[in-house]
Amino acid sequence: NTVQLKYLNPYNTNRVGLHTYTDQSDNQQYLYSQFEAFHCYHVFPCFDQPSLKAKMSLTVMCHRDWVTVSNSIERKYDSAKDSEAKHVLDRHDISGFLKFFDKEDAKLYEFEQTPKISCYLYAVCAGDYIVHEDLDAMHTPQRVFVRRSMDEFMRADMVFGVTKTTIDLYQKSFGARYPFSKVDHVMCPDYKYGAMENVGCITYSDNRFFHSKELSIRDLTWVVVVIQHELCH
Repeated sequence: NTVQLKYLNPYNTNRVGLHTYTDQSDNQQYLYSQFEAFHCYHVFPCFDQPSLKAKMSLTVMCHRDWVTVSNSIERKYDSAKDSEAKHVLDRHDISGFLKFFDKEDAKLYEFEQTPKISCYLYAVCAGDYIVHEDLDAMHTPQRVFVRRSMDEFMRADMVFGVTKTTIDLYQKSFGARYPFSKVDHVMCPDYKYGAMENVGCITYSDNRFFHSKELSIRDLTWVVVVIQHELCH
């Protein structure tokens, strides 16, 4: 049996569910999710119990100048008016949501189905993020997402390097491969915690991670420990 639901939810401003933040320096809006421990229901109907796991799929319609990231690899359609994008809209019966964009065109993201995971590990982030990529063929693909006003402080190469060495260590220590298709690191503004181990889409507090061009040894050590901690989950 299949159950289909259509619903509308407002964004949250209390740093759980799907939180919205507007950067006062450039007026850019950013969205990120925080579902642990039991806040996934703020975004979509679910059985929010960690022992109940499911494969989840996601399609996102957003502003054309935004990027969207979730737990799995995405296919991007730069215009929701393209013929292929229209097929996606029709398949999911979501063409009606185009009305929220007025005359503006929208971008469409279709994410691959996840492995079976708990709801609290699901994630979606969107906004005018700067994206740094590391597509090293010898390692799991990585990206770093950071808001524009914080990009000058971002040390993406450090994040990529720590992630590679940590995954290598864990694979050798536990005798198991990293089980997901990618590792994305999203630096989130106004974040409630230090970080969150969402599957394939780790979220971090950007003002606790890279808040200055000059970081102390203590600050850098904290960054390394947090990355290793989240990957260990």
